Amino acid sequence: MRTLIFGSGVLGSYFGARLAAAGHDVTMLARGARLREIEEHGVTVIDEGTGERLTARIPVTATLEPGDRYDVIAVFVRAEQVREALPALAANTATPTVLFMSNAVSGVDDLVDAVGQGRVMLGFPGAAGDKVGNVVRARTVHPWLQRTTVGEVDGRRTTRAVSIAQAFRSAGFPSAVSRDMDAWLKTHAALVCPIANAFYMAGGDLQRLARTRDALVLASRAVREGFRMLRSAGWQVTPPHLALALAVPEPLLVSLLGRVARTPYADFIIARHAAVARDEIAMLSAQLVALSRAADVPMPSFEVLATYGRQGVRPARRGSGVLPMRWGGVIAAAAAALFVGALRALFRER
Repeated sequence: MRTLIFGSGVLGSYFGARLAAAGHDVTMLARGARLREIEEHGVTVIDEGTGERLTARIPVTATLEPGDRYDVIAVFVRAEQVREALPALAANTATPTVLFMSNAVSGVDDLVDAVGQGRVMLGFPGAAGDKVGNVVRARTVHPWLQRTTVGEVDGRRTTRAVSIAQAFRSAGFPSAVSRDMDAWLKTHAALVCPIANAFYMAGGDLQRLARTRDALVLASRAVREGFRMLRSAGWQVTPPHLALALAVPEPLLVSLLGRVARTPYADFIIARHAAVARDEIAMLSAQLVALSRAADVPMPSFEVLATYGRQGVRPARRGSGVLPMRWGGVIAAAAAALFVGALRALFRER
């Protein structure tokens, strides 16, 4: 599969290097200092899960020309950067598939209008990491939480979707094809925005978050509000097992989030991205709030928590624990035990 990695940041580099090492024909698109780094040093990644260090000498280009032909252009940029990439992607009509590996809440109309019906695919990487110097340090996310997932806009399980998932799998990324990537991406945003905003509420410090009960309470409620809003508006929580969060009693979910915040794994998959993606989280949060208002499904905790994502807003007092927790509602004991047990085991082994 001849692939152009459009965006040579952390995840573009990680996926590009692993795909190249697996034998795929990969070209990186980079600019400025990153272009010079790749030209001089190649793409170096350290897998934080296995400790493996990989340096791949990958062809690199500064431009995407209208006639450049690839099998797939995989776009690895943050949500707020997608609009800037669209003109170059639209001008290139020689490549049949443009795979957007980015957060998205507001649907695909803008992407389809710009790039063309039938060319757009949606996806999301099941990995996280950061970059120090010219070295990317990254790892895959546990597949129970988040596989690398791709899908067609219309939900069909096509040959190209299966082929792309297989290519990612051959490079060591647990992968899946979704029949509803729009719902998948909305669910993902409804999960990560509350956690990222709680991180900001705690001053960008996971250990402080673990000790600030009000931030954990608001995060717990905001996740539930987001999931309920999506259901009320006609979207399914996807993957379905994430909906188990709705069954866990609030005090247990708060306790679980506090335990998770103390783990090195949480630092890797939550804090490092949230620390550099404040604009993206703010954009996604605003889009989710707009969906809730259009559906007339209030998300009060979500909206309060989202204010902490704004630049200049003071974090909550360390250890703040004013909000009372709620034990009310129907407790699905078996589902709660399954959900909490699975997540505790997941983070313990990491």
